[in-house]
Amino acid sequence: MTEAAPYRSRVTVTRSAGPDRSAVLPTGETVTFGVHGGIADHYGIDRSSIVERAATLDYIVAAVGSAMVGTFARTLRTEGLVLDDGQLRAEVLGTFHSDAGELVLAAVEVRYLLTGDSDAVDDAAVERAHRAHAPMCPLVKTLGDCVEIRSGWERVGS
Repeated sequence: MTEAAPYRSRVTVTRSAGPDRSAVLPTGETVTFGVHGGIADHYGIDRSSIVERAATLDYIVAAVGSAMVGTFARTLRTEGLVLDDGQLRAEVLGTFHSDAGELVLAAVEVRYLLTGDSDAVDDAAVERAHRAHAPMCPLVKTLGDCVEIRSGWERVGS
């Protein structure tokens, strides 16, 4: 017997002109996708003919980074560390390759940046949380077999 899905996401996507599309999310928010920079160049789209917008590829990279930050924060809490109010952020880099002319996400690198009182945050606890968090991340579980996802962390000025 098939288990009932605990969640289903219903999204409506509408294609506009050129590369533009919009999606209405379950919350009612509308997100507009398009192309920009290197993506437009890759697909031979004249940048002067479009409004440059974030691409679906950018949203995938952002989603992975956001999910990883959330999972890392949750894992840090199990170590007794609460990093809120901007104390935990990440720089996320998505790397793409071309497969038969299509851009394909090959890797996502997440670099966590921790700010705040260094005496209040135990590096060993951060490292334990860092080693443990990725396998628990929903998007690592979803994409990890086809996209290389790696992370690291460092302290930055408060």
